[in-house]
Amino acid sequence: MNRRSEAGGIGYGQLALLAVLLVLLFVVRHYTERGRVIRYDRVLMCSACNHIWGGNLDTGAQFPVRCPKCSQQAGGFAYRCEKCQALLPFIPQPSAMPICPKCKSTDCARLEEIPSGTSP
Repeated sequence: MNRRSEAGGIGYGQLALLAVLLVLLFVVRHYTERGRVIRYDRVLMCSACNHIWGGNLDTGAQFPVRCPKCSQQAGGFAYRCEKCQALLPFIPQPSAMPICPKCKSTDCARLEEIPSGTSP
């Protein structure tokens, strides 16, 4: 038999059950967030063969990635130069930014979809 407070509050058994559920929720949430792998879609381009493809990358992916066409570890994000419209691969590095190899512009935008006329 559970004791209830004189004001009609919750009993000790219900309070203990609530505490156990809160601890269980914290433990489960902590371990699932630590082991979760987030994947995101990106347009990638190989710096060796200029192949463009769409890929799902884990947040911890290491660059360069393997190209599915030539199998070289030469893949990076695909960018388009806003000045001359050239496509270029960019392998992310600390403190680096994409630079167009044709016109040397730094005004480059990451591709969000595979351009028409290219074979994925």
